[in-house]
Amino acid sequence: MPSPPLSANRNRLRLRTRRQWRSWLKRNHARESEVWLVFAKRHTGKASFRYSEAVEEALCFGWIDTTVKRLDDEHYTQRFTPRSNLRNWSKINLERFRRMVAEGRMTEAGRSKLPADVAPPPRRHESGDPIPAFIARGIANDPVAQKKFSALPASYRRDYVRWISEAKQQETRERRLKEAIRRLKSNWRRVYDPSSAKS
Repeated sequence: MPSPPLSANRNRLRLRTRRQWRSWLKRNHARESEVWLVFAKRHTGKASFRYSEAVEEALCFGWIDTTVKRLDDEHYTQRFTPRSNLRNWSKINLERFRRMVAEGRMTEAGRSKLPADVAPPPRRHESGDPIPAFIARGIANDPVAQKKFSALPASYRRDYVRWISEAKQQETRERRLKEAIRRLKSNWRRVYDPSSAKS
């Protein structure tokens, strides 16, 4: 697959879709030091994916948005670079990060830029199926439960997810999610077995 076209300025990138941006990041996140992504201004009606989508994909590969500059009356450019400061995460970017994990879009390159004192969100199943978003969010909102869940063997994590998600009613699923969080915080390794709790 050919690389997306660059303008005369090597670091200026003109793309039309989120998929193209993710494809560029997949190939170049580890070897490029910056890129200026060109966006069409809203009033032009020109095809252009959204800035928020660009930031989400950048986070997936350990990159972040920085400077914005006017290009002309119809376009502006946003600079993206690999994240170097691992500490200063905004609340909105942490929320984006967790959403990308829940949707199965996060890569190891992105995970590596998370601060050490922030517990990582639960990963995808080994089978490749993403954890349902409401479960991932619920666990991620409790740092203690999240840390314990992430440390479990994959088969035990699957049991937790299956027990919550197999309930037919949403009310029951939400109740099981709360109970699962309680069990995780009480050191239950296996959702069905209180004797598996570590003291």
